[in-house]
Amino acid sequence: MEEHKVITDDGRVLWAVGQGRGEPPLVLCHGDAGPPDVFDGLVGLLADRVRVIRWHQRDDPGCPTARAVADLDSVRAHFGLAEMALLGQGGGADVALHYALAHPGRVSSLVYVPGVGLDEPGLVARCRGLDVPTLIVDGAADVRPRWAVDSLAEALPDVARVVLPGAGDVPWVGSPGSFGWAVLAHLAR
Repeated sequence: MEEHKVITDDGRVLWAVGQGRGEPPLVLCHGDAGPPDVFDGLVGLLADRVRVIRWHQRDDPGCPTARAVADLDSVRAHFGLAEMALLGQGGGADVALHYALAHPGRVSSLVYVPGVGLDEPGLVARCRGLDVPTLIVDGAADVRPRWAVDSLAEALPDVARVVLPGAGDVPWVGSPGSFGWAVLAHLAR
């Protein structure tokens, strides 16, 4: 495990850690200013097959999505990645989606673990034009409304969806083997 201090374009220092090896590198985006250690179990599932990079988003409540997207690009540049796969959960899924929309040539694939869905004007049309293979993985026991994920699945042109029975909003905890298999199969395509 290698710890890094990433300097953003506005001078903020963010924590990041990389571990594992393999291609493509998978950058994890955690939800809503939560701790990146929510991914600890997931890293254990994936790090022997793919290089996993976690980063800690700003702790600023209400940090605009555009700022988080710029920070994610600073992480990409810091690690010298021309292209990366993204996995986002909750608010981090929305950051990953917006990053893919802003920089599709830098994203090899996207794994969306449900966030808020398509609630911005014009976002459905932008998603229809996104040429990035996307996997949506959600838990059947997730309490968030299904319409949010359904709207995204309907809008994306290259999408697969896996619903894990018995799993909630952190599906790698509720169904680790199935979640890990789905992600690795998606990254291998």
